[in-house]
Formats: sequence, C-alpha cells, structure tokens
Amino acid sequence: MSSGAFDGKIALVTGAGSGIGRACAMLLGARGAAVIVNDLNAETAQATVEAIRAAGGRAEVAPANVARRDEVTAAVNAALAALGGEIIDVLVNNAGVGSRRMPIEDIDDDALDRMLGVHVKGAFHCAQIVLAGMKQRKAGKIVNISSAMGTVGGRSGSHYAAAKGALLGMTRTWARELAKWNIHVNVVAPGGVFTAATATIPNYADEARTRVPIGRFGQPEEIAALVVFLASDEASYITGQTVSANGGEFIH
Repeated sequence: MSSGAFDGKIALVTGAGSGIGRACAMLLGARGAAVIVNDLNAETAQATVEAIRAAGGRAEVAPANVARRDEVTAAVNAALAALGGEIIDVLVNNAGVGSRRMPIEDIDDDALDRMLGVHVKGAFHCAQIVLAGMKQRKAGKIVNISSAMGTVGGRSGSHYAAAKGALLGMTRTWARELAKWNIHVNVVAPGGVFTAATATIPNYADEARTRVPIGRFGQPEEIAALVVFLASDEASYITGQTVSANGGEFIH
C-alpha cells in the first residue's frame, strides 16, 4: 500500500487517544488521510493530533463521549469543518471500555449500560454521522473494532462479550444494507494486544506464552495495519467479514 493511499480522504477514528485507536489514527495520517481524532480524554486525543501533525500529517481533535449522540455529532462536525471537508470517507469505530473479569451476578445496570452505550450506541452514532456523505459520494469504508471475546466468549465479563458480539451482527447487517452505495463494512476482532491498559494485568505476558501459538500477544500497530488495509481501496471486494488477528490462539 503506497504512503499516499489515502490522499484527499478524511478519516474519523474513535477512541484514538491511546492503544489501537491511536495506532490506526497515526497510520492513516501517515498514508495521507486527514484524521479526526476522537476520544473521551481530550488531552490524549490532542496528543495524537500533535503526533500526526509532527509527522507531517493533518488532524483535528474531536473530544466527546460517543455514547452521547449530540455531543459526538457536534465535536465531529466541528473537526470536519476545521479540516475544510464535507464528507468523511473512512470510519474506524474503535472507542470502547474494558472490564475486569466479573461474574454475571456482579454486573449491575450501570456497568451494562456503560458497556453497551460506548460499544454499541457509540458505533451507531458515528455511523449515522458519516453515512449521508458516504451515500452521496457512493463510496465509504467502515471498520468496527470488536474482540475475540465477541466471537468465542470468555471466562467472565459477559457484558463486554455481549457488546463486542453485537458489533459482529451490526457489521454483517450494515454490509448488506449499504453495499448498493459501495460502502464496505468489516469488523476486526483482535485477540490479546499489549496496550497501556492490558499492561497492568498481572501475568499478561506470561499468559501469551502459553495461550498463543506464536508465543506473544499483538501490538497496536499490527492491528492498525489490518484496519487500514480494510479501509483502503485494496480491500474493494471485502465486506461483511470478521477478521481476527490473534496469533493463532483462535482458529475458526
């Protein structure tokens, strides 16, 4: 994929203040996209923007809670205007919240609402922001970030698995519904990935050596490479698919 594969395009990446989202935003910026960087944390979002600009790219910040429709719509539209654009060409729905391992009985309504609000409602809100422009142009790429827990489940934390699983069904339905406008929708479901959040989990690296055939968990940049491929013109015949980068831990 050439370094200017996204020249002239605008990408919205949610949850891009750190981890996989930041890696996606950085790579899209390096490949020529002007990037709208969303995160609940305005400081980390701005840090990603500054890093993209320092590397010679274009970016604007859109700090907002994706679970709140009015808030994220206003922030994204302001960033889009600042970039001088009218249409968002690429959407990466990455914003999410993690969870400690919790048995079913310990998951209260607040925890359930927060999990579904960010992962599911947030993805809906952002898709609704970008779709009018994509339909007008008859082109667009949406990549949702799920998790291997959404495909195979986990030992606990079923509210997280439920939210990530919902993204799989949404992706497949959106892909069918939007195909006539040449809008491609896919979902990436990573296995274990080293981020600032997962680095705090006790014995996380040791688990990788026993669980993952290649002997390690992934890096955010490895997931970003897959996401950016699916968002590119090179993936022009791929839609409605779930791709799991997991080092061979889960083979479907």
